[in-house]
Amino acid sequence: MSWKDNQYKDSEGPDQFGQRPGKGELLRKVGEFFNRSYPIGTYLEIRVRVHLAFLIFVGLQLIFDGDPWHTLRWTALLFLSVLLHEFGHAFGCRSVGGKANDILIWPLGGLAFCDAPKRPWPEFVTVICGPLVNVVIGVACYVTLLLITDADQAMPVSLDPFVLWVGDSLPGWRGLIVDLFVVNYVLLLFNLLLVFYPFDGGRLVQIGLWKWLGYRKSMFIALRVGMIGAVGVAVFGLTNEELMLVLIGAYGFYICYQQNRQMKLIEAQGGGIVDLYRGGAGGSGGDGSDATTWGGEYDPGFYNSRGDDEETDQPKPSFFQRRQQKKQESKRAKAEQSKQKFESEVDRILIKVKAKGIDALTAGEKKKLQQATDQKQ
Repeated sequence: MSWKDNQYKDSEGPDQFGQRPGKGELLRKVGEFFNRSYPIGTYLEIRVRVHLAFLIFVGLQLIFDGDPWHTLRWTALLFLSVLLHEFGHAFGCRSVGGKANDILIWPLGGLAFCDAPKRPWPEFVTVICGPLVNVVIGVACYVTLLLITDADQAMPVSLDPFVLWVGDSLPGWRGLIVDLFVVNYVLLLFNLLLVFYPFDGGRLVQIGLWKWLGYRKSMFIALRVGMIGAVGVAVFGLTNEELMLVLIGAYGFYICYQQNRQMKLIEAQGGGIVDLYRGGAGGSGGDGSDATTWGGEYDPGFYNSRGDDEETDQPKPSFFQRRQQKKQESKRAKAEQSKQKFESEVDRILIKVKAKGIDALTAGEKKKLQQATDQKQ
């Protein structure tokens, strides 16, 4: 029995021995409070939640920013772009037969909880579909700006990441397109240039090495490269007074260090290695991070594999295949219901014929009786 199972503790006051809850209990409650998240709906069978820390972060921005409308505008664009990015991860995972039913938005971006088949190609599709969403949105915005910009005017944005805005800001919906392009372009760069685990860039590095070195070696290399890259990002953030880069670098280093350490410890114990990516999946840099969990039995075949062997079990149907199956099942159910209704009506008509004779039937009843006769022939 763990300490959580002790029934004599009263979280709201003294226990039966007159003792107040200790500091550990208080810290646990504080941690639980700040780890809360709130669902905002389920879309396409995917639940979307917002972390309490994200709401606090936005609230502080609104309080200390001199222009709250400007903050709301950028927060809305960022929230929408991050959410669509995470849906890209989720649908990418489903397209290769995986599961993805949950998305969490938090201060450093988003988390798409996916369980893709444990092979390089399904993992690659799951990861790359997130950045591809930002590519599509960014290209659409850039092309729109090309079409609405006069020939004698310069483009209001550039592809130079250090000089994104060019010229004066545009009013109305044109300015909204400019800002939407900038948000998605920056998210794309963060996803691909932050090449440390668990951000998308680091995930792609690990998947690229997996095919040639096996999962185990590719993970250790990706984690060590990640720690070096995370330190570089944090130092760059410090020298340029960018707190968000410092936090991202610190977070990336912590995840890489912990995962590297945990893999070594479990290996040393000789069993119970990674049940990879269960409930975790591709998020990245300003838009998400991995949610890998650990557990399961040691599987040297997978742990050292290069992903060449296909799964022996029947592959799981993709999201689109499952939707098609549901449609077919719904059609069959409706057809069966219609058949039963027709048969019940025919039985009623036959009872009426027996009681009153066929001349008592209406034209519609005679037609249905004739249809039933034709079907039996």
